[in-house]
Amino acid sequence: MDVQLAPPAVEPSLFGDGPTVWRRWRVVPSRSGALLTGLLGFPWRGPSLEARCTALDPSTHRGHYHRVTPALGCTCGIYAAADGLDSSVLPRSPWGEPVVEGFVALGGRVIREGHSVRASQALIAGPLIVRPGRRHPGVRPGSRPARLIDRGDRYRVKWSSKRVGQIEELAVLVASLRARYRVDVLTATW
Repeated sequence: MDVQLAPPAVEPSLFGDGPTVWRRWRVVPSRSGALLTGLLGFPWRGPSLEARCTALDPSTHRGHYHRVTPALGCTCGIYAAADGLDSSVLPRSPWGEPVVEGFVALGGRVIREGHSVRASQALIAGPLIVRPGRRHPGVRPGSRPARLIDRGDRYRVKWSSKRVGQIEELAVLVASLRARYRVDVLTATW
C-alpha cells in the first residue's frame, strides 16, 4: 500500500506563520536516546530549534557574525525543501547510515532560495519517517537492510541478501524518536 503524505496542520498561534515543509536529518545515538542532527551535525535536542549563525565575525574572529538568521549572503539558517516532498534538493546522507525525513513548521525569518528554504525557527510537525539510507556501492544488488548497529557516535545499516525478519533495533530507535520529538514515527521499507 502506498501512503500519501501531506503536511500536517500546525496551529499558527503555536508556532509562527511560516510554511510547513520537508526536511532530512541524520539520526545518531546519544545517552538520552536517538537524536536527530542536521546533515552537518547540528543537534535537534527537542521538537523545536532556533538557528544561530556559526560564522565568526570577520573583524574580531569571535562570536556570531549575524545576529539575525538566516542572513542573506551567508549559509546560516535551518534548511528544508521548499517544494513539498522533493528531497532531491536536500543534502545527501552519508553512505550506510539511516536517515530520517519529515515535516517541519518554519517560523521567524524565512528565505526561499530556488528549491530550498532557510529559516530562523523550526518545529518538527511530523510524521517522521526512518529510512535505511544510501546503500554503499559495495553492497550486492537485491540486498535488504538486516540490522541497525549502534557504533557509539552513529548508527550503521548492515545489509544482507538473505531473508530478513523484523529488525528489533529499529523498533527501539523508533520508540526513542517518538518519545523525544512527540510526533508519529514511521518506517520506510526495511
